[in-house]
Amino acid sequence: MKVKVGIYQTPQPKGRESEQLLHARVSSKGTRRIDEICERLYELGLNSAQIKGILDGLARYIGESLRDGYHIEVEGIGTFSMSVKTLQEEEETGDKSVTIQPAGVNFKCSKKLQTMVNQAELIVEKPSDKAILPLAKRKKRLASYLEKKKYINQREYAGLLDLTIYQARKDLMEFVEEGFILQTGGKTRKIYILGENSVPDSL
Repeated sequence: MKVKVGIYQTPQPKGRESEQLLHARVSSKGTRRIDEICERLYELGLNSAQIKGILDGLARYIGESLRDGYHIEVEGIGTFSMSVKTLQEEEETGDKSVTIQPAGVNFKCSKKLQTMVNQAELIVEKPSDKAILPLAKRKKRLASYLEKKKYINQREYAGLLDLTIYQARKDLMEFVEEGFILQTGGKTRKIYILGENSVPDSL
């Protein structure tokens, strides 16, 4: 799957504005959360309730261990450790007091995960790439897909139209309400097929 990146001008301190430095930043398609993770793992044959239980338990275990001063290494993912910050204040006497506070979590990616991510094919995003297709055209493309593939899930629809998972969910709900498509399957195994009112609006 191709990943779009945008190229931006890096802000410079006063006095150095003449230096035209550029940096690239990945244009995120959205954030996948626990429901999407469960849906994907369910497709691989895992029970969604068990998946949520395991992930909740893992998050609790990692948090408690970091709080107690341990590092946590999750094979294939990476190593977690506590981050701390140092605050220095000058007292009225002129002496400096030092306060150390927890400051979240450090994460070091595993080589396996890094290798997988580094296999992404990057393409430079053009300004026109940011605009998504109008709803009518998204509906027409969905109809063409369903005529061939017969069904689609939320994740596949998001990939087909290059949408965030939230925009994809909104589209599908709207299409279901108007009878354009039908929803079937369980909570974590929702799929969509063409409905009786499946003729896309004319463009």
